[in-house]
Amino acid sequence: MYRGFKIEPFKFTSSEKHVEYEKIGRSIYNGIAKKAETNLEQFVLGTNGILNGSAIQNHWFPVIKNKFDVFISHSHDDESLAFALAGWLRKDFHLNAFLDKYVWDSADGLIRKLDELSQPGKRIFDYKMRNMSTSQVHAMLTTAIFQTIDNCECLFFLKTDKSVPVKDVMTLSPWIYLEIGLSAVIDKHRSKNRMAVYSKANENADFSSMGMELDDSHLQILKSADLNKWNSDCLKNKDRDSLSILYDMFPLPQKKAIYG
Repeated sequence: MYRGFKIEPFKFTSSEKHVEYEKIGRSIYNGIAKKAETNLEQFVLGTNGILNGSAIQNHWFPVIKNKFDVFISHSHDDESLAFALAGWLRKDFHLNAFLDKYVWDSADGLIRKLDELSQPGKRIFDYKMRNMSTSQVHAMLTTAIFQTIDNCECLFFLKTDKSVPVKDVMTLSPWIYLEIGLSAVIDKHRSKNRMAVYSKANENADFSSMGMELDDSHLQILKSADLNKWNSDCLKNKDRDSLSILYDMFPLPQKKAIYG
């Protein structure tokens, strides 16, 4: 990852544009979405019943290198807007967006399958074993999120009243909290391959309502006018890649010189 931006507020200039770009974003999903293997028994190692967790992680939450440029962090309630943004990035900026929904399967679904495999025939699962399966799956997903953000050159955070609903500083989503936190500490580097990412981080999980104060101060603010100017500048400079134009619009602050 090289740069991070928070988009607030954002909407397309017309509902027709939103619909047009959302169709593009969803068509990308229809083209690459996959269905995970439903039978976990293929991941059992030998006869001791131990599952190959690495193989399961690679199957459910694969990390595809050198394919995506922009990681889009957002609330699942903003799915329509996120799909539209992904479509806009593809059509006008020539950036391919990753959405977790494009590539990753449901974390909740995997937890359920692990519980059914370890506790066959039960309608109510053992609390301790259920906590273990949840921890295992969330560890897999966290690792995939970290690696995916690191493989992307840029992060866009859709900051709305849905992703940060409490006093504009607290999120109820542990996945958004994780994504923005990771974006602050991951080593900054440019990518050799240009493409884009959308992530709602399997936010379909029904977490309890616990607000986490979100520090997004490291993210440069992008408003609708900034995005429209970026689009205009890209159309005028078709020989340059879109992200370089964006970085020129919002250069990194100069580090202060330290004198002895």
